[in-house]
Amino acid sequence: MKKLLVVTMIVVIGLLSTAGFAAEMKFAAILKTLANPHWVTMKKGYEEEAKKQGITVEVFAVTSEGNIQEQLQLFETILQKGYTGIAFSPITPVNLIPTVVKANKQNIPVVNVDEGVDQKALKDAGGKIEAFIRTDNFAIGQKASDFVASQLPKGGKVAIIEGMAGNASGDARRDGFKDKIKTYAGFEVVASQPADWD
Repeated sequence: MKKLLVVTMIVVIGLLSTAGFAAEMKFAAILKTLANPHWVTMKKGYEEEAKKQGITVEVFAVTSEGNIQEQLQLFETILQKGYTGIAFSPITPVNLIPTVVKANKQNIPVVNVDEGVDQKALKDAGGKIEAFIRTDNFAIGQKASDFVASQLPKGGKVAIIEGMAGNASGDARRDGFKDKIKTYAGFEVVASQPADWD
């Protein structure tokens, strides 16, 4: 995760430096929530890397990963604050597309981090992203199945507690788990149920 954050900041800084922005750069990063340790770690990574790079970053998040409208409103507010660039992790593949389009119209570069934006929907809306920084969530799901298999060497019945229904990263993790667990003898996936990351 730390590597992901470092790469994100370097990509954003590089893009904006080549675009001719002044040395005084102020970035915003929009996370899903700070109620989840994953996003707390990401916030810390943004702040640590910004300090190393000598720039300002302000990290924002909504109260829970289900607050789609709140995240959209947060992005709307951030667009009014004169940031040099914005990195964002959308709750769903489409919920922030309207604000990405608005950022484009204001010539504010945007970088999509972790949860991917629906590329077709973005293009259809007339929007663009400067860069995408993503985790291989299918591989994460496979690693989870390796861990389960290491803990249950004789196999067993397993249930998958998913993230949010229709969320691309959660779906990829589920699919990666299912794909790999069937390579181990004695396992049966008996249920797979969304739990909204809770």
